Amino acid sequence: MNKYKSQQETRFEVDDIYVNIDYDFAEKFNFSANYSLSVYRNKSIEQKNNYETMRFMLSYRHKNTPWTFNIIGNNILNVKVKQTNTFQDYLISDVKEFLLPQIFMMSIEYKI
Repeated sequence: MNKYKSQQETRFEVDDIYVNIDYDFAEKFNFSANYSLSVYRNKSIEQKNNYETMRFMLSYRHKNTPWTFNIIGNNILNVKVKQTNTFQDYLISDVKEFLLPQIFMMSIEYKI
């Protein structure tokens, strides 16, 4: 039996939305992308944080060749910080993650 009871009640809500696309076209191209949205709400102190991510990749590969060419985009929305926090009786936590900036890359693959 627990003798201790919390003096504070906290209510958290988190909603996550994901969208993924993977599309082949013109027999040589593939486009894939994903988007996510996380909405964090602390109802006890009326605090709300949103966090969005988006990335894509466009690939080109001709039939009967081992070469693949890719264009990749990460952090398309250029989000700088992801912030989450928690509140308990004896601990208050505020976490900030600093993210890499928006990046576009080209890659070349060779399959043996």
